Amino acid sequence: MEPIRSLGHAPRCATRAGRSLTVAVLIVLGALLAATRLPASSARAQGDACVTSQERTVFPRQVELGQTVDVTMRFRASCPDQASPFHLVFVVDGSGSMAGQRLERVRAVLGDLIEALELPAHPGTRIGLVSFSDAPSTLCQLTNDSDRLTACLLGLGASGGGATDLGILEGIEVLRQGRDPEPGPSAVEVLLLLTDGANLEGCEPVEVAARQAKSQGILLLTICLSEVCDRACMRGVASSARYFLPDLDAAILTDLCLRVRDTAASTTPLTQIVVTDRVPPNLRYVEGSAQPSAGWDPGTRTLTWRRSRLPAEGLTYTFAIEPLELGTHPSSLEARLRYVDGHNVPGGVDFPIEDLNVIAGAPTPTPQPQPALLGGLDVDAPRLDIGQHAGLSYALDFALPEPPADTHLALVLDESGSMAGASMEKLVEGAGRMLDRLAPIVPAGRFAGAVVAFKSSARSICPLTGSFPMLRACVARLSAAGGTAIDAGLDEGLSMLAAGRPWDGGEDLVLFSDGANNQGCPPVLAAADRVKAEGVVLHAVCLGAACDEVCLQAAASSPRHYFKVDQAADLPDAFAGIAEDLIARRGVESVELGLRLPDHLRLLPGSFSIPPDRQDEAAASWSLSRLPAGGLRLDFEVEALEAGVGTVVIEARVARLGDTTLHDLRRSPPIEVPGLATPPTPTGVAPGETPAATPTDRQPPPRATPPPGTLYLPLLLSESCPSGPTDLVLVVDGSLSMGERFGAQGSKLDAAREGARSLIARLGPNLRVALVAFDVEARLLEPFTPDAAALGAALDRIELRSGSAIDAGIDRAREALLASDRRDAVDGLIVLISDGRALESDAEAAIAAANRARAYKLEIHVVGLGREVDAPTLRAVAGSPERYRRVEDAAGALAVLDQLGRDIACPVPGRWGGR
Repeated sequence: MEPIRSLGHAPRCATRAGRSLTVAVLIVLGALLAATRLPASSARAQGDACVTSQERTVFPRQVELGQTVDVTMRFRASCPDQASPFHLVFVVDGSGSMAGQRLERVRAVLGDLIEALELPAHPGTRIGLVSFSDAPSTLCQLTNDSDRLTACLLGLGASGGGATDLGILEGIEVLRQGRDPEPGPSAVEVLLLLTDGANLEGCEPVEVAARQAKSQGILLLTICLSEVCDRACMRGVASSARYFLPDLDAAILTDLCLRVRDTAASTTPLTQIVVTDRVPPNLRYVEGSAQPSAGWDPGTRTLTWRRSRLPAEGLTYTFAIEPLELGTHPSSLEARLRYVDGHNVPGGVDFPIEDLNVIAGAPTPTPQPQPALLGGLDVDAPRLDIGQHAGLSYALDFALPEPPADTHLALVLDESGSMAGASMEKLVEGAGRMLDRLAPIVPAGRFAGAVVAFKSSARSICPLTGSFPMLRACVARLSAAGGTAIDAGLDEGLSMLAAGRPWDGGEDLVLFSDGANNQGCPPVLAAADRVKAEGVVLHAVCLGAACDEVCLQAAASSPRHYFKVDQAADLPDAFAGIAEDLIARRGVESVELGLRLPDHLRLLPGSFSIPPDRQDEAAASWSLSRLPAGGLRLDFEVEALEAGVGTVVIEARVARLGDTTLHDLRRSPPIEVPGLATPPTPTGVAPGETPAATPTDRQPPPRATPPPGTLYLPLLLSESCPSGPTDLVLVVDGSLSMGERFGAQGSKLDAAREGARSLIARLGPNLRVALVAFDVEARLLEPFTPDAAALGAALDRIELRSGSAIDAGIDRAREALLASDRRDAVDGLIVLISDGRALESDAEAAIAAANRARAYKLEIHVVGLGREVDAPTLRAVAGSPERYRRVEDAAGALAVLDQLGRDIACPVPGRWGGR
């Protein structure tokens, strides 16, 4: 049966209060493949549907000629019948030490977990059971049958030793056999490992088996069942610290499994998203205004955004237009979103289009100054002898207009029943510490705070007030009882802030919770969107293992505004950190600094006023979460090593919340070292007498004076970009971890795609590019071509799959660069973009593949995405520090890859005779 391919063109059917139109569309996704082609456990009913909502708003609706208009497009989708299946395998220690009450308790807890997962109501949930002692044994393949699983639990025994690594490998095999070969959403796979001891062969084989599981995208939960359990090993092999339980806590285990499954159910399976907006001829698109960045085709007057997958929170795109003539006009010729659903059936929707009323008005206002960076890099001694030190001072701050430093603040605090006791005490202490930090800083009349509490519903304890004693008293009135209505708390907090408008300062909302929302995460994200849409910065504090970490992280304004607190005792420090944010430069998401020295100088360890994250003798770098009030000042010292002259360079990248990244580069005055210093004659030494050597920790070893040689100076030097042809292979990670959220919007893969497009756009006509994608294996998606459009289409074809074999990706690139159809006199480059996690092969294999490529004079550049990259491995793959770059968000990836494209197209001159 051919699927019904329906494009959902929807009429305008509802008008929201205000300026926007909202349309809810039921898109019939088509008849599915016959059930006979699917295993019985994954058969799908016909008539599956996604419910979508889309809006396109313009503000203001009435404008004067010459003014600009902001356009916002939002799209959300819910596909309940296409949720990802949830596959869970229990891997249970069956060694002799498990006999008796310990094994009985494991049976009871796992039986309760099976019941809590409500298998009859969730046909996509399947569970398997593996036991291990000296060897592993599969007691149950994946099944949705609760009775069968109960019988399998009775088959658990206890004898022999404990080969934990073999148990993990057996669990991986059970998950592999349960994978659906037919098209559809991939299952979320989990291994739950329970053991009471140490592995027979030590922890290393367990770590190897765990890496194999993680490389396939499998989540690994580990639980210790006794005091002699190898806790360090179990904590290390878990997918993260929050997925390690030091003892068998039934409530926490059940909550963890339910939250993982709920996350899978809330993920939308829509892929290959393409959003287009055609701008009418009587409107001008303000180039560069699209956020996130979009492709602009002047010929068709079309903006285009592409995403590989629809995130759970949906999509939001904005751009600016300027009317060119008076009258009432539609704000777009056509605005459309196209996608492919989880069953590989295409679909699409049209956005409603609002009219603009353009009137005559005052002359075009003078453009307002834009935020920019200012600063300087000074040196106290520009001329040094060898062994002498110089101090340098670096300053960084915003130029005017500066974001407002004053704020209205809403504290939205959880007072549900789970907060009773120490948690409530530390919450009150933490909120008080934040207020104490703000009180002496903010001027009278430039701050007001409100306190909102929520349990099963929300209540306002304190309206906006500038009285810090009153705010402390309101916080002290918190009580602990009832459920958790986070969304209601957010809405009440927003209404408190709205009551204080008009207001020319900033607005902040601090959300705190220790649990999950009663009605699930979607209402929380919807309420958070309402908060952020009004320009309010949302800080989220998540306490303990029961808190819905994924939901609150998505609700926060950015990853920097999310705080995970494991213990209640740490709450005061978290709230103190938020106070520092409020008094720092507003609107700054992160500050990245890179320091480089010329060859004749070295950095002095321990001389930095701000300790660097990474440093060696020639370079240092910092990743800072804020720009302090009054700007940033960095002091450090350098030492003269040898004769030479050159400048110290500091590059700054300041990411602004919801805006562009600002760049700044500062050079010190030249620092000259003329040659070997003439040491003073020590006291008490007669002229002509050789003094005894005196040890010193500041004087470098004596250096031999080189013999004089011939120096050739060029009469004329002219450098230009190389004209020789070059071939480049883009090697892009397509592993499952590349689908993780990366910055305020989008995934790591989305950032890699956009950055790769920018790099390609910078290359000249003499460069051909090929594209390789890798997961558990590597594939050549596009052979060498200068066609940017073909390469862009190939980037969109990258799909997320299990595995991350970096060595296979590099080897495939090397094979392409060494193929017989390449021109002979051609340079070869490889650019690897990866999050460097969950290697299918070990680090040594990736490094060996890179060395094989370099043996053929192929140059490798590596861009690592995120904080959790395997930096040592990726740096070794690059082969030299200057060819490895790590970024922490999409803006950073775009900037680094764009600059890399410039450098490849026209390298910066290094020295005469080479680059």
